[in-house]
Formats: sequence, C-alpha cells, structure tokens
Amino acid sequence: MSGFQFSISSAARLGLFLGAAATQPAWAQDIPPATEQLPEDAQAQENVQESPFDRAFAPDAEADAEEDLGPPPVLYIRNLRPQPPILVEVPPPPPVLPPSVKRMLDAAIADGDKAKVAAVVSMAKNTNPDFKKQIDDMEDAFLAEKAQIAREEQRRKENQIRAAGLFQMWTGKVEAGALRETGNTRSLGITTGVTLNRTGLQWVHKVRGLYDYQKTNGVTTREQYLLSYEPQWNINQDLFFLYGLSKFESDRFQGYDERYSLSGGLGYRLINTDRVKLNIQSGPAWRKVNFTDGTHEMKINGLAAVDLNWKLNNSVKLIQNADAYVQSGNSTLSSTTSLEATLIGNLAAKASYAVEYNSEPINKTFKTDTITRFTLVYSF
Repeated sequence: MSGFQFSISSAARLGLFLGAAATQPAWAQDIPPATEQLPEDAQAQENVQESPFDRAFAPDAEADAEEDLGPPPVLYIRNLRPQPPILVEVPPPPPVLPPSVKRMLDAAIADGDKAKVAAVVSMAKNTNPDFKKQIDDMEDAFLAEKAQIAREEQRRKENQIRAAGLFQMWTGKVEAGALRETGNTRSLGITTGVTLNRTGLQWVHKVRGLYDYQKTNGVTTREQYLLSYEPQWNINQDLFFLYGLSKFESDRFQGYDERYSLSGGLGYRLINTDRVKLNIQSGPAWRKVNFTDGTHEMKINGLAAVDLNWKLNNSVKLIQNADAYVQSGNSTLSSTTSLEATLIGNLAAKASYAVEYNSEPINKTFKTDTITRFTLVYSF
C-alpha cells in the first residue's frame, strides 16, 4: 500500500485513529493485508491490484443500483512523521533617535555651516552615545550633499569662465578715506585706491592702484602714486604657481621721482581654504630708481613677499601684505596690515597700518615711514 505524508501533529493523528475505530463496525476494522488476493472478477480486470485508497474513492457501478452499502473502508495512512517547527529570527527594531536631538541636528544642518554642524554632532554623540550611528548617518548625508553642491558650483563657474571675454569676470574694490602720517612729516590727508582681480582656470590677474595726497599748512607734504600688475599661472591649483610682477611708484618725499620694479619667480600656497589663504613667493627682481637729485640707479636684487587673507568671521577679515627687496645698498621693506569689517551689503569700513623701511634712505631722512589709513570700501 502506498504511503502518504501529511503535516499532521501526533495528537491529531492519534485522534484520527481513535475516531475511526469507535465509529466503524467490527467487520470494517478487519481489512485484509495488501498482499491478499482479490476476487476472481477483480483479476479479470487486467490483474490490477486495488489499494484501499482505490476502493475508497474509485467509482463503483453497483453503487448506482444500491443506495446504502454502509460506511466506506478505513483509510490507512502510513509514514506520518512530526515536522520540526520553523524558527524565524526577527531582528529587533533599531533604536529611535530622540526627537529633541533630531530637531537640534536638523536645525544645524538647515543652517548649512559645516563648523556649526560638526559642533552639534559632537555634542549630540557625547550626550547620546547609544545613537552614534544614527547621528553619524545624518552628518554623512549632510557632508555628501554639501560636496555635491560644491562640485556643481565648480562646474558652473568653469563653464562661465570659459565663455567669458577678456574684460569680464573681474571683481574688485574701490576705497577712499583719510590718512595720518608720522615720520618725515606729521599731517593728515586723503587716500584713494582700487584693487581688481580676475581668477580663471589657470591664470590669476591682480591689478592695484593707490594714490595718497596731503598738505600741511598749505604746503604739499605727500604725493604718492603706486600702480602694479601681477599675473599668476597655476602649476597646481592648490600648491604651486608662477608669478610675474611689474610695479611703478612715485614718492618725491621719499627721495625718488620714479621707481620701476620687475620680478618673476615661484609661489607656494601654504594655506588655501575658504577661511584662510596664505601665499608666499620669491624670485629675482630688477629695479630702476630715478632720484629727485637727478641721479639714477639700476640693480638686480631678490624679492620675497607674503600675502595673508583671513576671514575671522562672516563680517570681519584680516589682510596682511608684505614684500622685501634685498640688494646691496638700499634695501626696502613694505608691510600693510588691514582690518576690514562689513557694514551693510557691499559696503565695509577698513583701517590699515602701513610701514615702509629703507636701509639707506636718500638725504639722510628717517629710515621708517608709517601711514594709518581709514577708508570706506565698496566691493563689486
């Protein structure tokens, strides 16, 4: 007899057998074994042996003639085995970040300031160590979004620069104000200046102009001109660059009518971040000076310069420019320290302190001149 396996528990199987034995007559419980020969009329049907399953469910011709033949024979089911239970391990749900902490992080992220987000993230992880992974995920998503925005902005700027003409993409500042001088003279005057910059994909162009004028008791005591042009070519966008410098100066109160300077060399970006930029550069220089007494000199010397631009916060920045021309005879050192604070929009107030040192000044004048300037600056 064929065996069939069903997913039936042991208790259900026992109930099946007990129920069948209690409800069926004695003759139905004495089913002959499967090896017993069937009647001759069954052998006539191609000697096919029928199982109890076949007898129980196969159609019977005599059943159409007789309405009641009694209960069907017992169905024996073999090889019933209990199946082991299936265990499914469900991981516990991740811990939920407290709403107050999430609101604090969302507010810092919405502000968009990386430094502020880093400070809030550090505080949140220190006070909620169990949620470090969730906090890190929020910070990583914020930094990834900022990086994507920066890349898109960089691509936009590059496309804009490629399409710009020679006189486009210039930025700059115009300033005007008062100055106070000590040293060879002591007086007040006016000062004006302009600074232009153009940053390309490989080239950076810097143009600077300055004019100081003052009178003391109706007599002109200072009249200084300065005009310079400095191109830079980036060898590496973040590190090295080549520079060239041409400069014209005039200050007869310093003992010269004209002073021309040409220089070229190598520059290095010590710090190049959004907040701090610090460049140094050095190279050989050539100078020609026409003195007020009619004489002149031309010399080869060395130039070293430092430029610092430091954003102290969103409104105030510190600017330091210094250069030194070293040669036999008269060497010069110039330094200007400026503090600029935004007033409103593109308008800012600026205070600067400039020092110029000459190792061998003409006509035995003071070696050091200082100028303090107070100006209003408009950026464009």
